[in-house]
Amino acid sequence: MKIILKNICLVLMGLIWVVDSAMAQESDSEDPQLEVSVMDFDTFMKFVSEHHPLSKSAELRLKESELLEQKAKGGFDPKLYAESSEKRFDDKRYYQHSSAGVKIPTWLGLELQAGVDQSVGEYINPESKTPDGGLYYAGLSMNLLRGLTLDKRRLERKKAQQYETYNEEERKIRLNKLYQEAGNSYWNWFVAYNILDTYHKSLELSTERFEQIKRNSELGDKPALDTLIAKIQVQEQEMALKDAEIKYYKATQELGTYMWFNGSIPLALSDNVTPEALEKVLLEAPKLIEDVNVDSLLENHPIIKQNQTKIDMLMLEQRWSKEQLKPNLNLKYNVLSENVLSQDGSRAFSPLDNYKWGVSFEMPLFLRKERAGVKISELKIEEQNYANQSKQQELVAKVKVQLQTIQNNLDQLDLYSQTMNNYGSLLTAEQRLYSVGEGSLFLVNSRESNYIKAQVDWIKLFGKTRINVIDYEFISGTSDFIELKNEMESF
Repeated sequence: MKIILKNICLVLMGLIWVVDSAMAQESDSEDPQLEVSVMDFDTFMKFVSEHHPLSKSAELRLKESELLEQKAKGGFDPKLYAESSEKRFDDKRYYQHSSAGVKIPTWLGLELQAGVDQSVGEYINPESKTPDGGLYYAGLSMNLLRGLTLDKRRLERKKAQQYETYNEEERKIRLNKLYQEAGNSYWNWFVAYNILDTYHKSLELSTERFEQIKRNSELGDKPALDTLIAKIQVQEQEMALKDAEIKYYKATQELGTYMWFNGSIPLALSDNVTPEALEKVLLEAPKLIEDVNVDSLLENHPIIKQNQTKIDMLMLEQRWSKEQLKPNLNLKYNVLSENVLSQDGSRAFSPLDNYKWGVSFEMPLFLRKERAGVKISELKIEEQNYANQSKQQELVAKVKVQLQTIQNNLDQLDLYSQTMNNYGSLLTAEQRLYSVGEGSLFLVNSRESNYIKAQVDWIKLFGKTRINVIDYEFISGTSDFIELKNEMESF
C-alpha cells in the first residue's frame, strides 16, 4: 500500500512539474524580447521588412494575383456534362432523353465539344430520334463577329495579368510607406537617445563641479554664492534630463510598435538596447544627392506605374465595350455518327454526309447601350490621364523640394558643427580662467548651457537630415529595402 501511495505521489509531482514548466514557457512567450544590445538602422529595417504584420500583409497582394490568375485560367478548363430525363405514364414509356459529353474552350475563341445523345420511347419527336445505341457527335462552336478577337474568357485572363502588375505596385507602395514610418521612428529614437546621453554627461560634469566648489567654499577658497550658482546649474540639468527621459521613453515605445516576430508576435524592446554609436553613424552620414534626373527617376515610381496600369485596365474595358458594337453571329457545327469507329476500323465520322450545323444572329437596332459604354470608357481614360499628370507633377515638385531640403540640412550641419566646436572652446577657456580665479561661475554656466544647447541642436538636425533622406526615398519610390526584400524573396 505504501508503495502504491508513493508511486501516486511521484506521478502527481511529475504532473505538477510539467504544468509549471508549460505555464512558465507560456508566460515567457507572452512577452518575448529582442536579444540584442546595439541595434543599427539596417538591422532594424531588415527586421521590420521580414517580420512586421504590414509587410506580411503586403505580400498577400502577390498571393491574390496568383489566385486571380488561377481563377481566370479556370475559364478554359474542360467541362464534362450529362443529363437525362424520362416520362412514363399508364405503363408506357413516352420518352427517355440522355446526353453526355465534354466541352473544351480554347484561347482562340473556339469551343470544341464531343458527346453522345440517346432518345428512346414510343412518343419521340422525329427530330430528336437517335439510333438505339445513341448518336455520337464532335464539333465546334465559335463567334464570327462579336467575341472573335476578345470574349469573356480572354477578357478575364487579360484582367488577371493586369491585376498582377497592379498588385505588385500596390505591394511596393505599402512597403514604401511602412519603411518611411519605421525609418522615421528609428531616427527619432536615435535622436532621443543621444540627447539623453548628452544630458547625462552634462549632469555628471555639473554635479562634479558643484561638489568641488562646495569643498572649496568650505575651505574658504570660493565664495558661498558660487555654491548656490553651481547647485542651480545642477538642478537645471536634472530638469532637462527628466524631460529627455520622457521623450526617450516615448520614442522607445513608438519604435517598439514596429518590432514583431513572424507578423503575429509583438516583441518588447529591452531596456539595454541602444542605437548605433553616434561616432560610427557619422562615418555613414548622408551625402548630397547630385545629378538626379527627376523625370527618369519617376518613370519607375510605384504610384506612376500603378496609375499607368489603371490606364491599361481602362483601355481593356474600352476594347471590350467596342466589341459589344459588333453583331452577335454564332456558328455551330457537329459531325454525327452511330459509332465512334466503323466495324472495319475505318473512320466512322463523315463530315460531308452526316452533320448538324446552325447559325444564330443577334444585333440591337440602336446600339444605345453599347455606344454609351464606349463613351463612358473614354471618359474614364481621360479622367485617369488627368489624374496621372497631376500626380506626376506633384511628385516632381515634392522630390525637388526634398532634395533642396537635404542640401540645406547638410550645409546647416557644417555650420552647426563649427558653432558647437566654438562653444566648446569658449567653455574650456572660461573653465580655465575660473580655475585660476580670474573668471566667474556665471560665465562658466552660461558657456556650458550654450554648448549643451548647440550639441542638442546638432543632434536634432542630424536626425532631421536622416529623416529627410528617408522621406526623399519614400517620395521618389527609391527605397533600398524594397529591392532588398525582393532579392530575399527570390531565393
